[in-house]
Amino acid sequence: MLYNDTITEKGNHLKFLAEKICEIRKAIFRADVDTMQTLPNNLINTLDVDEEGHVWFLTSSNDNYTRFSEKEFYAYLEYYQKGRDTRLLVSGVATIQEDALIPEKFSAQRAYTNGTTFMIKLKIMKAEYSYVPKKAGNWKEWISHLWKRCWPIETSGQYDLF
Repeated sequence: MLYNDTITEKGNHLKFLAEKICEIRKAIFRADVDTMQTLPNNLINTLDVDEEGHVWFLTSSNDNYTRFSEKEFYAYLEYYQKGRDTRLLVSGVATIQEDALIPEKFSAQRAYTNGTTFMIKLKIMKAEYSYVPKKAGNWKEWISHLWKRCWPIETSGQYDLF
């Protein structure tokens, strides 16, 4: 019973992460310095998050990285969007995918893969999600925000105390 609860909980966490990743879509990609010293940091656009917890995306470089195909390395994706109060840092084991190993659902993106543009699959091993509320612009907003945080009241209407 505990095992099934753990699977359900992991599924819920993965679903939450996939939703947040798909909402933000853009991330900064960084490969671990020790393993892939020449792979550059890039701004990427997420293509998909599958049910196994893999994040699929395209990245590019001025160098040819096909020699690293199917070699595992540790990488990070930092999701953040201006105007949002959330930040998501995902890390895990990544691999550069050869054309033959790219799933059929990415057939349109496969046309873009060449020596300098390639698809990466990152297995989510760790994720850190943080929510930082916006700072209040003036003291009235700050007090109102503090009041609502300390004494949340579910009402159908909204009342302005100040």
